[in-house]
Amino acid sequence: MSMSLQEERRIQEVRGSYILYLPKEWCKDLNLGKGSRVLIRRVGSRLVIEPSEAPRIKLYSDIDLDEIREDSIYHILISLYISGAEQIRVVTKKQLSGEVKKMISTYIKHMPGFSIFDEAKNFIILREVRRGSELNTIVRRIILNARSLFEHVIKIYNGERAEEDLEELDNEIDAIRREAERVFNIMLTSPGLDSDSKILQKSYIMVQIARVIERISDHLVAIAQYAESSENDKAKIYSMLSNIYSYYTMIEELIKQNLQEEETGRKNRESLRKIISRLVDLIESKKKIHEMVAEAGLEKDITAYHIMRIYDYITDIAEYVLDMIAVSSLITRS
Repeated sequence: MSMSLQEERRIQEVRGSYILYLPKEWCKDLNLGKGSRVLIRRVGSRLVIEPSEAPRIKLYSDIDLDEIREDSIYHILISLYISGAEQIRVVTKKQLSGEVKKMISTYIKHMPGFSIFDEAKNFIILREVRRGSELNTIVRRIILNARSLFEHVIKIYNGERAEEDLEELDNEIDAIRREAERVFNIMLTSPGLDSDSKILQKSYIMVQIARVIERISDHLVAIAQYAESSENDKAKIYSMLSNIYSYYTMIEELIKQNLQEEETGRKNRESLRKIISRLVDLIESKKKIHEMVAEAGLEKDITAYHIMRIYDYITDIAEYVLDMIAVSSLITRS
């Protein structure tokens, strides 16, 4: 018979104090006894009781190479990483080939914070050696990297050489997005998560922003590739890219302003009003951007499609920032 996860208990009054008796089975399962200390927290209209020294949940997983194809290793590793695994053991009954070891050493570069912890003839253990940054910091990093990528692509259409490997920069942006998703999934298993429901809502929005920025970077890389392989009107595309870049830097500035106000707790109503106004203007400019593409005569140019998708994603980010502001304004009432 499975243990109940919810019970209703009547509060007793003894000598002027209120007494609540905890289910004996729960106490045994959580190693609570006479003299144990518990933490009682008020969360809105709820009371939450938990052990003062609750053990941190650890997530381990094994990958049995005898049961999967070798070309599945990367995808499984990345999925486990994003899901929040702290240790992943890759094991086989046979001896690990040098090729598989080399593959895993390459794949781990796509898993920020992980490294090879131990290995033998028939297994490799990957373990988290560095906890991920806070989501605010991660989002700032991915925004900066995407801006750098944007600037390099603009330079290419201006006849200049890119100073960095764009594919490598794009891969780094992908890795940062995965780190954001991992941090969020780890948050879901944190005992103190319910101390403020707004934290989870805002964190979800931050992860969505990181995902959208990764998609922007994919389109930028595609635009860079067309510069080398097609005879398009580079001058017109350079002008359009520069225009869209101004919108990207605008949304970057608005995100920074909003995060700064969130972190300091200093919310200036006039500043907030201006941020909201600029966000709405950005979203409502979509028609103007479509007209700009049409006037440039680039409707049939594949790069114009990618540029339009970038702008669409920028407006998506603007909507997410508005969502974050809305969450901050919510007031809990019982």
